[in-house]
Amino acid sequence: MFEPKYILNPDHQIVEHVEAAKERKRELFGEEYCPCVPPRFYGKDTICPCKDYREKGICICRLYVG
Repeated sequence: MFEPKYILNPDHQIVEHVEAAKERKRELFGEEYCPCVPPRFYGKDTICPCKDYREKGICICRLYVG
């Protein structure tokens, strides 16, 4: 099983963009859902860091690397 390292992307612009998007999601929907996921798929598995990253190391938003 993948052991996530939660290393932020060294590109500060990407981090700022994704963090701002997560904050907007929290304000609108009450949780920091993955910015890459449409609202119809929101659930516990799409709260950042999402299930794909936790289990497979895949971060489509590019917030986490490694």
